[in-house]
Amino acid sequence: MAAFGVERYGRLSLVDVELLQRRYTLWASELVERNPAWCLRIDSEAGTEGFAFATPNLGGTRLTLDLVAGSQQSSLPGLAVFLCAVNTYRNLGVRSISSSFSAHNIGAVNAHIALGCRVMASTDIWFYEP
Repeated sequence: MAAFGVERYGRLSLVDVELLQRRYTLWASELVERNPAWCLRIDSEAGTEGFAFATPNLGGTRLTLDLVAGSQQSSLPGLAVFLCAVNTYRNLGVRSISSSFSAHNIGAVNAHIALGCRVMASTDIWFYEP
C-alpha cells in the first residue's frame, strides 16, 4: 500500500511513516483474514492501482468500507481508487456503504462529497502527549 500522508496518528510526535505503514498493513491483514471475499485488489492495464477492505452485514447488501488505499505504484488519484472500490461493491449487490474518516484527510472528505454521502455523526478524538 502507498504511504498514508494524512493520518491522525501521524500527528503524534513518536509516530513516523514506518509505524503508520505497519499499522495499516496489520489492519489490512486482519480484514483479509476476517472477510477475504470482501477485500479487493483494484487493477488497471498499468498494474495494481489500490486495495479496498470491507466488512459486510449478514445479507451482504450493506457494508462498512474499512480501508481504501492506493498502491505504491498507482497511476490513479485516490478518488479514482475509491470510486472503483465503491462501484465494484455496488456490482456485487451492496446497496448501502458506511465508512469513517478523519476530517483532516481532505482527500477522503472530497471522495465522500463526490459520492453524495451524508455525514451521520462526528466523533472527537483527542491526543495527549505529556
